[in-house]
Amino acid sequence: MKAKPLTSATEDYLEAILSLVHAKGFARARDIAKQLGVGRSAVSNALHALGDRGLVAYEPYSMVTLTDRGRAAAQAVRHRHAELEAFITDVLGLDAATASDAACRIEHGISPAVLARLSHLGDFIRSHCRREGRDWLETFMEFCAARDRAAQAAADHPAGAPVSAASADDDAGRPAAEKSLADIPAGGTAKIVRVGGAAKVSRRLTDMGLTAGAIVSVVKVAPLGDPVEVTVRGYKLSFNKAQARAIYVEEL
Repeated sequence: MKAKPLTSATEDYLEAILSLVHAKGFARARDIAKQLGVGRSAVSNALHALGDRGLVAYEPYSMVTLTDRGRAAAQAVRHRHAELEAFITDVLGLDAATASDAACRIEHGISPAVLARLSHLGDFIRSHCRREGRDWLETFMEFCAARDRAAQAAADHPAGAPVSAASADDDAGRPAAEKSLADIPAGGTAKIVRVGGAAKVSRRLTDMGLTAGAIVSVVKVAPLGDPVEVTVRGYKLSFNKAQARAIYVEEL
């Protein structure tokens, strides 16, 4: 008969026992309860169930040890956790605490095939994804930061909220001396000072990587000024004159 698959709770117990054995050389019921944040009676019931499945050797008031099967299962869970945590921190750029919590939630349901592909993707990005001498991950982090700023701006100014005259009209309220990207000729270079325009336009431009401090090179301007083709952060982009007027720059 095929063995029943391990539940997420069972895997948590096995992983906790393995962690304690590595840290202290042994595992006790009270240490398991403390690590998992559960009651002693719950641990006792779980250990009896694990013992019945041949995953641990346990007698009341004695040390808990993993059987060969239990150790293999615990190590598999630990491997999944480590792979997921590495992917979340190294590739997605999130902090260690967030990565650890997310890995704990994902590790029980992810299939071996999906985990293997995530691991391969992480290795590929770390070692191969270079673009024009620029680290792909650095570019991705900048893109994520731009999206986060756009999301925060959308939260601060919900749809339907009144907008100022300056945001309702790309040119309204702009100082006469301030230049927009529409003022930069083909072959020119500028640094973005800020992105204005209506909230929807500003969000789209920010999502494209057009954020304050970015260096923009104007590649081509159509005869009537529309469209404008530029390069920014290694990407080629094209947008219309109205969008170009919403990007305020300092010509270099």
